[in-house]
Amino acid sequence: MVVARTGRTAILLWDAYRFLKDRTSATGSQSDAERAIESAAFGELVAKIPGLPRSTTIRLVVLVRKPVDGDNLIYRNTTFSDTTTLLTMEAPRATALKDRAAWTKELAAGHTPRGLVVTWQNHLAASP
Repeated sequence: MVVARTGRTAILLWDAYRFLKDRTSATGSQSDAERAIESAAFGELVAKIPGLPRSTTIRLVVLVRKPVDGDNLIYRNTTFSDTTTLLTMEAPRATALKDRAAWTKELAAGHTPRGLVVTWQNHLAASP
């Protein structure tokens, strides 16, 4: 998870490659997989809330970065040459903190909670 700030917005980057790789054997529809990634992404967002200033808006960018030959595992240098942004998720810190339990349940049920903005840039590919 990479964290940066621009003004009152904290930007979190979550590489969902391993999450998706672990789910490849799971059965289910494209919408089930997207609901699962939204729930997992919200869990990542909530985990970072305590370290952020109170009046912050949190923007989580969920991306998939496939490891490439240019990655140097010894020095942990990473390239972002093969990166795809899946979605962004944005909410005021105070609201996300206050409503996290209810939002977690709503996301698990396939609903986007009021106050949480989820925008898909690239939907997951449908299984054959």
